[in-house]
Amino acid sequence: AAVRNSSIKTRLMIGLIPPVLIILIFTGYRTYSISSKFINSAIERSSQLQVMALKHEIEYFLDHCRQDLSNLAKENVSEDALRRFLSLNKLNSGFDYLGIAFISQKTADHLVYMAKDGYITQIPSAMISEIKPIPLIYYEKVKQLAPDQVWLSPITELEFPFPEPENPNQRLIRKVINMATPCCTSSGVTGYLIVMVDVLNLRNILSLYNSSQSPIWAFERTAEERYFYLFDLDGWILFQSELIEKPHADLSSHLARTGLTGILGR
Repeated sequence: AAVRNSSIKTRLMIGLIPPVLIILIFTGYRTYSISSKFINSAIERSSQLQVMALKHEIEYFLDHCRQDLSNLAKENVSEDALRRFLSLNKLNSGFDYLGIAFISQKTADHLVYMAKDGYITQIPSAMISEIKPIPLIYYEKVKQLAPDQVWLSPITELEFPFPEPENPNQRLIRKVINMATPCCTSSGVTGYLIVMVDVLNLRNILSLYNSSQSPIWAFERTAEERYFYLFDLDGWILFQSELIEKPHADLSSHLARTGLTGILGR
């Protein structure tokens, strides 16, 4: 009775408002669903592109190290050649190798050179056994390699003496990737070369691609906080990217551990 006695305006409002609300809700939901789908797809493709570019850069870096090692193995390996390898690569290409070693197969005429902040030192023969793990253990990995083939180690922790004039008993610890290949010295002594690559180089590649200086110009980094992580083959987080202004910062995975407990990484 109330509806029959009401005005036309009231009847129109009662008849039109519910359908209009239903249409608005349905339209809003569909708009949200479609936009969310395409936005997520765009973010996914952008992330995939960045990861592929990062993967390519890491592969390029490791391949460049392999080529440097192969080229050195073709030369007459000597003390001067090993020292020159460390100094010239830093000067010419900016590749900062941690160390280079020649391990003799049948004699004790091993040569080990390490570098830190532009300073290069030879590890005395009596101190080579203090390197952990000692480079001699890689013979089993290298003995089956053909000339110009290179063995690549997993990321490992290297502890080694680094005697300097003001600190002759200094010992350093670094995370490294070792590359080894067979070679022969100018005097005919056979053995293998090992180049030690500081993993900070890989971490700094992650930091570069996560910064405003990223080579992928089409995907400029915003102020939003985000990080790249590097995992091993078992799925453990090895380390994360850092601020590009901190190339010597320690390797860390603390962001993955935030608010969590248990075994979260190596």
